[in-house]
Amino acid sequence: MAQHLGVHKSTISRRLDVVRAIDILGDRIVVKRDVRQRDASWFVQTIGREPGLADAPDPDMAAKVLVVASSLPPMHAKPLFAELRAAAKAERPQPNLTPLAHAGHAIGSIRRKSGDKIRIDLTDAGDVELDTLIDLLREALARVRASVTL
Repeated sequence: MAQHLGVHKSTISRRLDVVRAIDILGDRIVVKRDVRQRDASWFVQTIGREPGLADAPDPDMAAKVLVVASSLPPMHAKPLFAELRAAAKAERPQPNLTPLAHAGHAIGSIRRKSGDKIRIDLTDAGDVELDTLIDLLREALARVRASVTL
């Protein structure tokens, strides 16, 4: 087909990615002509080109992106693909991240940053007593510092 039309095969493939993305997302995109090829290619590579996620690189991620896509209201293409990318990115584990837990409940995390910096995020430490929290932080900081020196 590419030879008959006088274009390169990749040109047709990129156009087909846009068509596939529009076909899958359907009425979630308000203005369909605003779908960029780069976003459509990322989307199609994430969910796979075959029906039923048969050739998706990560079927769990593909399923999650499709669930997020189906739950979003109709919007313009750029914010829609931004939401889908954020959903896919949230699933990746962060490097140098040590979770903090108390009594089987996650209360935050400690993350080693470049250099000698350490970032402490306490997201849900409201029910933990201050003395217990200080002991947990001391233990976690000792583990993180020990892994830095090794």
